[in-house]
This record gives sequence, C-alpha cells and structure tokens, in this order.
Amino acid sequence: MNSELVKADAYARTGGQADGGFLDIGGTVQEKLNQGMQASQAASQARKSKKAKVDSKINTAMSKMKSNMDLTSLSDNQQKGVRRFLMDQKMKYANAASQIADYRADSPEYMELSDIMQGVNNSFLKLKGNLDAYTENKVEYYDSHKNGLFSAGNDEYDYSLNQGIYDTDSAMSVGDNGNLMFNHEGKMVDYKDVNELHFKDYKSAKTLIDKMASLSKSSKNLNQFQKESLKLEVRSLLNSDPTTAKSLIMDGLLTEGLVGGISEDLLNDPNRHEELVDTLSNVLTEGVANSIVPTPTRGSRPTKTKTATKDTFDPDKIYEVTDAKSYQAMMRALGVKEPGTYLPGYNRKWKIISTVDDKGVETRSLEEAKVETAGTVDASKI
Repeated sequence: MNSELVKADAYARTGGQADGGFLDIGGTVQEKLNQGMQASQAASQARKSKKAKVDSKINTAMSKMKSNMDLTSLSDNQQKGVRRFLMDQKMKYANAASQIADYRADSPEYMELSDIMQGVNNSFLKLKGNLDAYTENKVEYYDSHKNGLFSAGNDEYDYSLNQGIYDTDSAMSVGDNGNLMFNHEGKMVDYKDVNELHFKDYKSAKTLIDKMASLSKSSKNLNQFQKESLKLEVRSLLNSDPTTAKSLIMDGLLTEGLVGGISEDLLNDPNRHEELVDTLSNVLTEGVANSIVPTPTRGSRPTKTKTATKDTFDPDKIYEVTDAKSYQAMMRALGVKEPGTYLPGYNRKWKIISTVDDKGVETRSLEEAKVETAGTVDASKI
C-alpha cells in the first residue's frame, strides 16, 4: 500500500495527532488570544505608569512656579498689564515643564528647559519685589506731596515723571525680566531708572542758621577765622548732598534775598561748584555782619533812639525789615522783651495782625505780606 495514503488515513483517524485524540483548534486560538491580551494590558499599564510619573514630574515642576501676586493695590488699568505678563510667563513655564520629563537630568535638553523655568520664576520674584516697592513708594509720594515736603529744586523732568507713574491711570507693563515699565511722554521708562524726588532740606538750613546765630553774638566784626569757619560749614553741606544748595535757595529756607543773588544757572552747573560755595558763603557772612550790633566805645555817649511801642505801628501798613535795627524795632513794637538774634531770613515785608480776646486784651502777631502795597514803610525809621 502506498505509504503516503497510510499516513493520511492515520492522521484522519487520530484527529491529527499521532498519539490519538482530536486537535483542540478553538482552545489553541483562545490561548493565543489570552497571551495577546495579557501583553496588551501589560503594555497599557506600563504606559499609564509612565504617564503618571511624567504627570507627577510636571505637577511638581508647576508647583514650584512663584506666580502668586497681590494686585489689589493697582488700578484696573495697571492690573491688565501685569496679568498679561503673568499669563504669558505661565504658558512659557508650563510648556517647558511638559517637555522636561522626557529628558534625563544630565542631558543638554533638560538643562535648557530647566533654565527657562528658573528664568520665569526669577522674573516672578523680581516682579513681586518691584510691585511691593511701587506700592510703598506711591503711598509715600502722595503723603509727601500733600504735606508740601518736595523741594522746588527738583528737576522738572523727574517731577513730571514721578507725578505720571504714580497717577492711578498710568499704564503699567512688565518687561521679560520682571521690571515695571511706564510710558512717559512717548518713551518707555524702567521703574528702576526713576529718580526719587528730594525733600526740602530743613536740616541743613537749621545747621547754617544755628551757625550764623552763634557768630552773630560777637560784638565785633567777623574775623577771617570766623568767616572761614562759616565757609567750611557751607562747603561740607553742599559737598555731602548736591540737592542741598537748590533747596536752601529755591525753597527760601534762609532768605528770599539769596534767590536774586544766586542764579539757577549757577545752581545747575557742577563745574561752578566752588563759585557756588564762595557766593553762598559771602551772602551768609554779610547777613551775620549785618546782625552784629557794635558795642559803644568806652567814654562815648550812646545815641538816644526812639523806642518803638505797640502804638507806633499801624496795623493797616506793611513794614519791611532790612537789618538788625529794623528787626529789633519791630519786635519791641510787638511787645517782645527779648527779640532774639536777627537773621537774614527776617528780611521780608511783614503785616501786623491784631486780635482781641473776649476780655478785650489785644494781641499782635506778624504775618508775611505776600503782596506789596503803597503803604510799605521801613520799620527801622519808626
């Protein structure tokens, strides 16, 4: 018999198995399917695990973003500019955070993305510091302006710039590094470049007045040492702060007469600093000299002068003090027993104000006359 036919007959009779029985085709297929499903589930679980790790890294990175800002002190217009910056930087940070998990920590790509995220955080921290400073300085600006503390010697541009940026309607934007930016007169100005306005220098004025008062107690003309002493005081004050001279003169802290003697050109020219020191020193020295009352020489008979009284003055007139004599006369007319030391700052026009209380007692006081009238008289001639 043909051997091939015999093999075929045996294969058919045994169900395809040489040992007998039938081949389980369905079971074999199901087993393969189960193996495939298990492999697919394992791969899916691996993907989920990897995604969870990536998400965790991204969430951790996002949690480190320093984006909390208090904008309540800003106007709605100013908040728009700041929120626009915050949104742009958050997107930049989130984009880098979503990519950084795909790279090893020692890879160039990881380091580059890390630098981007750190740069965003640095800009947020800098912005917060700038906003805190702006808010604090704005309160101080309005308080100082209200109390008239700013000196008339401030630069006009600086004065205009401060007024503009602290206005509630000023448009505020933010640079990439977190610096506050303002549009002033068509140009963008970085807040860090804004000069603070300086105050009236009452401290320096008092120092000079005290020095002049001390020198004016001399019964003789000032000697060279005293003049140099006053000049050194002037030089020390002007050298320590370049705004002092402008405040002393333009704010009228010493005497109105100084404004006419010292021009703004001299005040604003740093190359004429020594000339400014000399000029101011000479003016103050002259003021001290005018306040010294000479002591009568021994054996001479003092010249009798008419002593002013309250009735000597006319409340309807304006009186001008020009020297120590007119100052002391006016003080006596007001009933001041100890007039004190005359200083050049009293060289002004004054009006006597008379008030009467409920008991009919009259009190007279001085008020600076702002408007010159035809009734001006020299107080020393009374």
